[in-house]
Amino acid sequence: MKYLVVLLVIGVVFWVWRQNRKQDIREAQAQQQAPRVPQAMVRCAHCGVHLARQDALQQSGQWYCGQEHATLAQQAASRDRA
Repeated sequence: MKYLVVLLVIGVVFWVWRQNRKQDIREAQAQQQAPRVPQAMVRCAHCGVHLARQDALQQSGQWYCGQEHATLAQQAASRDRA
């Protein structure tokens, strides 16, 4: 009787593991099949690196990869005017 209970527990654990594994495989396949949407890209006016528009910073009609480059570009523009 003990062995039957142990086999039953092992069988249930194995069945649950297989169901979870099948679900993981289905999710991975669905994720691979999902179409990717192209993102708009912009070029940093200071260093020239291209990045997604949603990650970029826009100041004075120019796109920058970060606040530091926006500040450096403004400083360089003010030096050029002087």
